[in-house]
Amino acid sequence: MIKFFLLLLITQQTLAVPLPVKKQHKKIEQKITKNDTKIIHGATELITYLEGFTPTFTTDYDKKTQIIGYGDQVCANRYKQNDIITIIEGKNCVIEVAFDIFVKLKKELPKLSNRQYIALIDLIYNVKFKNGFYNTKLFKLLKYKPHDKYRIIYEWQDCSRVNGKVVKSILDRRNKELKIFYN
Repeated sequence: MIKFFLLLLITQQTLAVPLPVKKQHKKIEQKITKNDTKIIHGATELITYLEGFTPTFTTDYDKKTQIIGYGDQVCANRYKQNDIITIIEGKNCVIEVAFDIFVKLKKELPKLSNRQYIALIDLIYNVKFKNGFYNTKLFKLLKYKPHDKYRIIYEWQDCSRVNGKVVKSILDRRNKELKIFYN
């Protein structure tokens, strides 16, 4: 109960962190709507809820990647090995990464619902595709065959492998994302 209360308190505190109305992104000025802000904050809340917070560096599932905060390797470059970060710093990194993922997703898959964007942002944030998400079968299915639900589910759940083996906790996360994506 205390953990839930703390999560609620943190959530309310960080939801007040405003997103930029405009952000320079690859030399294209992006205008952010209120709905875009809802999506990014929704994705941030999902990521931070499912990911778990670590104030110091640790190793990811692959036993190679150094991560900090909410499983973040992007913002990890800003910190030194002995640094300790706050939950707010971790959440701000998630917001930045979620924003960057969303900008590209919105351009590539403009017809998704808010819930679908949120679930997909969480998937992309968590999986860290080696060759990029936009080269995967899942992306191609979402773009060219969005009604092929069973193949999409199969490819989505296939993203729960680490070193070729399915990890149950990651499969559980994939199923939570799918529930959000299809409800």
